Formats: sequence, C-alpha cells, structure tokens
Amino acid sequence: MGSEADDFLDLLYGEVVRLKSFPIPPPPDLELSTLGLEVEDTGKRPITASHPHITKDFLQQFKGQIFCKEQLLFFEHRGARVHMRVSFATQKAGNACRGKLVKQTEIHFFESDLFKVSDQKEVKMILRRDLNIHDLAAEMKSLGVGGFGNELKDVFSMLVVPRFIPQEYAREVRCKYKQGIIFHGPPGTGKTLIARAISKIVNGKLQIVRGPEIFSNFMGSSEAKIRAVFNSAINDLIEKGDKSPLHVIVFDELDSIAREKGINPSDTTADRVVNQLLTMIDGYSELSNVLLVGTTNQLELIDKALMRPGRFELHMEIGLPNEAGRKEILRINVKRLQWKGALSSSVNLDELAKETKGFSGAALAALIQTAFFLAVTRAVPENIADTVWADAKVEQEDIDRAFGKLKLTGRTD
Repeated sequence: MGSEADDFLDLLYGEVVRLKSFPIPPPPDLELSTLGLEVEDTGKRPITASHPHITKDFLQQFKGQIFCKEQLLFFEHRGARVHMRVSFATQKAGNACRGKLVKQTEIHFFESDLFKVSDQKEVKMILRRDLNIHDLAAEMKSLGVGGFGNELKDVFSMLVVPRFIPQEYAREVRCKYKQGIIFHGPPGTGKTLIARAISKIVNGKLQIVRGPEIFSNFMGSSEAKIRAVFNSAINDLIEKGDKSPLHVIVFDELDSIAREKGINPSDTTADRVVNQLLTMIDGYSELSNVLLVGTTNQLELIDKALMRPGRFELHMEIGLPNEAGRKEILRINVKRLQWKGALSSSVNLDELAKETKGFSGAALAALIQTAFFLAVTRAVPENIADTVWADAKVEQEDIDRAFGKLKLTGRTD
C-alpha cells in the first residue's frame, strides 16, 4: 500500500485492514457530472496550465476510474508530479459523493500559489456539499488537524454554514454574514492550522498575512500593504460579482499589527495601520467574498474596535489539548515513522499522552522529532558515511530522553 493511501486511510504500520468489494452499477448511474480537485503539493515547482490541456491529460490518465471525496492521487502533467485531493465528486444521478470519471465529466481545478489554471469556467463551491457539520472532529482529522473534538461546531454554524445560503436569498432575508473570527490561546495549539482547514472546507482562496511583515519604515507603506491584502478579493468581486470565490484572509499574530490605539503616542504608524485595517473591513461589511481570521496569544492587546460586530466579532479560545487530543496528535506525528518501520513497539502512545499533560500540539510534534533525531544519532557508526539510515528506530528510551530535553528547555511552546 502506498504512502498516499496510508495518509488517506489514517493507518498505522501493521494495522489490519478489511476490504470489501464495491459493485459497480451499470452506467449512467455511476457517472460523475462534476469533479473538483485541489492541489496538495507540486514538489515546489510552479505549474501554469490551460484548462483544456490539463483536462485532456487528466482524462487520459484517469478516464473510467472511480473517484470519491477526499481521495488522494498523483497526477503526471508535463513532467511534474502533482499531489491532488478530491474536493467534491457529484454523480449525474443520485447524491452519492463518488462515481466514475467519463469524458463528459466537468472537471474543476482549484488554484493555489504554485498551481494556476487559465481558461477555466469559474465554479463557486462555497461549501462542500457533503460536509458533516455534526462531526467536525472527523472532518478536521481528515484535513490533518488533530486534537479537537466538536468544539468548533458553534463557530462553523455562525461563520461557515451561512455562506452556503444563496446570495439572492440572503439579500431577500437581509442575512448579514459574520465577517471574521479571532482564534486565541497559547502558542503552538494549532490556531493557524485551524484557519487553513477552514479555508479548505469552504474551498476558499487562502492568504496568510504575517503581522510583522506589514510594517515599513517608509511613510504610508504599511497602510499600502494593508490595502494590498484585499486587492485580489476586490478584483474578483468587481469581475465576478456573486460568483466570486470566497477569500479567506488570515492575519497571523494579529496583535502585532492591531494593538490598541493610543498606547504608545510616539508610534503613529501602528495607529494608522489599525485605522486602515478598520477602513478596509468596514468597506466589506455588506459583501460576501471575504472571510477574516485572526490568530493571537494576546487577545487583550488587540484594539477593541476591531472586535465589534461586523469585524472580528467571533472569538474562540484554542487551549492546550486534553489527554485524548494529545493521543490523536501523537498518532498523527508517528504515523510516518510506523509506516517506515522506524518506531519500536516499545513506544506506548497511551502512556505518552498521559505524561505530556500541558504540552501543545507543536510541543508534541517537537517531542517526536527530537526522539527521531536521537534514534538516528544512535544508529550512526564511527564513520558516518557507513550509516544505514533505515536501521534507525525510535525506542522508548529515545522518547524518554527527548521528554527530558523538552522539559529542561521549557518545551517548544
């Protein structure tokens, strides 16, 4: 079984898998009418393609195959190996989210920073049709975000689900979307990961703004950078109107660019940046193609005006994971090691989850990474060139040593 199948099924090395045959009904019952594909990885190689050409290549490689939602696949296009995920799959008949790719299937490729498709008819999929709002823990886990139960349900109900309402009907009933949310809590708890997952769920155009990158020594430059953040959304709205894709703008470390005004009278640039951000947000108060997400570990520092209705009005604390959450995060982090046979059976994840109370998700990831480096060091002979890297295996003693090192340094969070 390939590593991509291992990721999709969320398996650990050595787990027993039971397979069941899937009876294929006669066509056209199983034929797909639409197929949506989002890019996971391009090998850091920028790819630009026309929709007719890339669709032709895709059909040549996969015509007649069965696709289902969240399926992972590798697509060869002009020498590049593109890792893709099925975002949605709609049958011609019925509501099942799987079916057979045929020549008539309408294929939509979602763009990313490294993957651009020209001459493509715009498809607005504001929300995955088969999103299970009642089991968000499973949905988030499928996107590689662990450690959360269904705490996010209220947030999705207020922030995401209303975006599914057709624009015309929303205007008729005067439905005003919630404009933004702030995730706050200790460092390393997955606030930015959640923001990325939300963008995937709403099939949005993701833009991450790092707070410190905004400021400049040149007069007016910082405000110009704030305006530039919204340019893509503005252009899409002008060109496509209600068919504009949703833009998810994430302000990482929001407190660094939106501190309460007037605290430092000598720092007029910071106040101007806050004013410019307020101006841009208020300019979008009646529009629907922007979703704002802020992350911070110092909510009390953010200017209160930004947290009023119509702005970043929703707030959710993302705390340290509980024991069940820690076990899930550890499981995600050791999965590759187990698949490669690089994790000893002596490692007990249940006990480790109990012992790591107070660890953030980032600290747990660092714990496993440190243990692996210690295992690799043990496997190195006198001449490092003679090392058989595949012999490195993480033992419980490596976990214990890594645990001690992180405790001594105050962990990574």
